[in-house]
Amino acid sequence: MALFSRDKGLDLEKFINTRTSALNLASRKLTVCHDTDPLEKVIPVLTTKFRRIPVIGRKTGNFRGFITTIDILDYLGAGPKYSIFRKRKGSLKIPVKGIMETNVFSLDKSHSVKKALEVFHHQRRGAYPITYRGKLMGIISEWDFVKRIDSRIGVKVEDLMVRKPQILKDSFSLLEAAKIMVRSRVRRLPVAKENILLGIVTPSDILSYLLKNRKMKSLRRDKTRITKVMNREVTTLEAGLDIYQAARIMKEKRIGGLPVVEDSELLGILTERDIVDALRY
Repeated sequence: MALFSRDKGLDLEKFINTRTSALNLASRKLTVCHDTDPLEKVIPVLTTKFRRIPVIGRKTGNFRGFITTIDILDYLGAGPKYSIFRKRKGSLKIPVKGIMETNVFSLDKSHSVKKALEVFHHQRRGAYPITYRGKLMGIISEWDFVKRIDSRIGVKVEDLMVRKPQILKDSFSLLEAAKIMVRSRVRRLPVAKENILLGIVTPSDILSYLLKNRKMKSLRRDKTRITKVMNREVTTLEAGLDIYQAARIMKEKRIGGLPVVEDSELLGILTERDIVDALRY
């Protein structure tokens, strides 16, 4: 019998005891940076491995917030933090604390998986720190839930995917794409022409291009089209696949969002968040 209904959602208890500690799901081997680290030190790490890095106080060791690829695009010219960029005369030596995300809800190490899922549903962020007396114990993300789905559940990709997702036109510049990412806080955007999928682009793709071509301070002036930066080798999903199969593909490819296509036509997109939104306890 299928576990899914639009009223009840997916039964998380099938895959994990929701009364257990959220820390048991979380990542504990973490790459962190200090609040006083210069941005130029953090950018190469974010463009190669992570989309967010937890920030701790150099003096206190306490959790301070996250620095994300979106924050950096914002600072470089795609959002309101560009005013800081101008005041700092385009400096990449600005301390991380000058642009990082500080308004982050923290879970306590005593909180259960059920409590964590409640937070994901209400706060709607991709990851949360788990702390104890201010110290960072781990990070729990949407992926930590998705990877627990280890058997077929009778729910199809088309049941959970976002139809008519935000897309980028093939004529868009890097700046136009970056502005959409900052405004919508979207981490992965399809590039399409007449609804035919051409590629996928992430904030890391844009930052990697700027870093490689020594254009990190030139986002506002750069005229490069997004098609030059996007990933053309896109892993896609079929609408009829079971969510378990989609989760397995996400795990194998280490990708948090996949477009759903039929004969190259974009039908929608399925992300970790869509799956987590459907989970119930």
